[in-house]
Amino acid sequence: MTTYIEVFKSSIWKPYGVAPLTILLDYGIDDIRQNLQFIKDYTTATTYMIGDDRLSGTMEEAIQLIEEHDLVNELKEEVINLWEKIQSEFSSNRKEKGRS
Repeated sequence: MTTYIEVFKSSIWKPYGVAPLTILLDYGIDDIRQNLQFIKDYTTATTYMIGDDRLSGTMEEAIQLIEEHDLVNELKEEVINLWEKIQSEFSSNRKEKGRS
């Protein structure tokens, strides 16, 4: 089951965000699935990958390979690096506005 989490108004950072979340009833939150999809969605990859290593063309096989070869931490690091790269593209180098 996939649902979407919506976050509204943070006084620290951006005021709104939406994130997909897959929940397997006999497992819990399927972060491996969402991390793989995030990488595929925000890169030019046509298959599921970690770095330059091709895992599989199917989600289920990619998940199985990650679990079998204990690549969960590498996957998380890849997602963090990609997220930071995307965020940096939206950063402004302008001087911060003063508040009146």
